[in-house]
Amino acid sequence: MTRTTGALAALTSLAALTGAAIADPVTLRLSHWLPPTHPIITQSIEPWSKAVTEASGGTITFEMFPAAQLGKAEDHYDLARDGIADMAWLNPGFNPGRFTAFAAVQVPMTVSDGLGGIAALNDWYPEYAATEMQDVHFCLAHMLSPLIVHSKTRVERPADLKGMKIRPSSAMEALFIRNFGGSTVPGGNPEAREMMDRGIIDGTTGVVGSQFVFKTIDSVKYHLDVPFSAVSFVMVMNPDTYAGMDDAQKTVIDKFCSGEAAVAHFSAPQAFEDDGFARLRGMTDTHEVVTPPPAILAEWKEGARAVEAEWAKEAQAKSLDPAAIRSKLHSALAARNAAVD
Repeated sequence: MTRTTGALAALTSLAALTGAAIADPVTLRLSHWLPPTHPIITQSIEPWSKAVTEASGGTITFEMFPAAQLGKAEDHYDLARDGIADMAWLNPGFNPGRFTAFAAVQVPMTVSDGLGGIAALNDWYPEYAATEMQDVHFCLAHMLSPLIVHSKTRVERPADLKGMKIRPSSAMEALFIRNFGGSTVPGGNPEAREMMDRGIIDGTTGVVGSQFVFKTIDSVKYHLDVPFSAVSFVMVMNPDTYAGMDDAQKTVIDKFCSGEAAVAHFSAPQAFEDDGFARLRGMTDTHEVVTPPPAILAEWKEGARAVEAEWAKEAQAKSLDPAAIRSKLHSALAARNAAVD
């Protein structure tokens, strides 16, 4: 036996012992619409992708396409579905009427805590993703701390929204705003400052720390301390890409496309958002954090019930059971101490 033949025999023997052949390397094109410096990217998506690469023994790597290079924020589900991207990170709230079950978590005044909300979201949504996201491979879901209203003029109670132009983060928020006489203007969070400065909008919804990243903080003065809505995201994968992987690679993807992985890798930005709120509270010379008393907080909750009723009609029109969806969601949130009472 020659030395070369012996080496090949040894490699073959090793592969047999480990029960795995040497996998073909896979490079996944991962698309998102945030700037590459945003904490969701630097503290979650990039560490998550590196962990996948390490767990796969280097056979799964990633090529990142940030800042909407492959398509607009609202196009990202289709990017993964159509194979333009292998994986996409998206906000389903940017596609009104399309992901109706998912929209239940975006009904205002539903989520009180983002950390518990991440676990609850992954406990609850996969059952519905199997139907309304059936043309992609669902990976995981996560959310940020409850977002609030940031505005040029003071907002304390829902009636103050009348006549204002607001950039919402989901269709559910938009419905709430319109119910109280405001109007809504679509757009991504990174666009909010320019929209504000051009007079296109008077306010925006969003988590606090990100407003510093996008510099929206420089264009607003008032910040409503009410857990208005939980901006929630999903990671999805092109099904053909997943099917084309070998079993070992699929095992790695399955491990990192899970609720456990979502909690482990997508919780870090919470601290950034909480730090942003602490920073904001110290800017009393230029900003006001508006904290409504309980009686006015009750008005926000009442307004949310009207939105939930409209959402329920949409769900029924799609032959969904809105009562069951909301009940399961609330139970999941309550189990994780993340439900608004």
